[in-house]
Amino acid sequence: TTLHKETLIECLKRLRVGQQTIIFDTNPDHPEHYFKTDYINNTGTYATYNFTTYDNPLIPNNFIKTQEQLYKDQPTYKARVLLGEWVASHDTIFTNINLI
Repeated sequence: TTLHKETLIECLKRLRVGQQTIIFDTNPDHPEHYFKTDYINNTGTYATYNFTTYDNPLIPNNFIKTQEQLYKDQPTYKARVLLGEWVASHDTIFTNINLI
């Protein structure tokens, strides 16, 4: 999630009149990312909603099946891309690397 903290704070400062609503659409990152810890997990102050690829009625079933096939051996990618989960990963960029 490439959302700089300063940019987010600047956006929030501009919410001044009436019901203060802002919508962010994110690609989940590590669960310790500041957006997750400071905002999504802060349910006393913010309301958040999680939607998955499966929730979008406009996405064709064949596209979803293709995505499932592409990510079948990459559970972290599947969790992030298809399910919208904030999960830690060591293979985000390099999937064929062995960590010692």
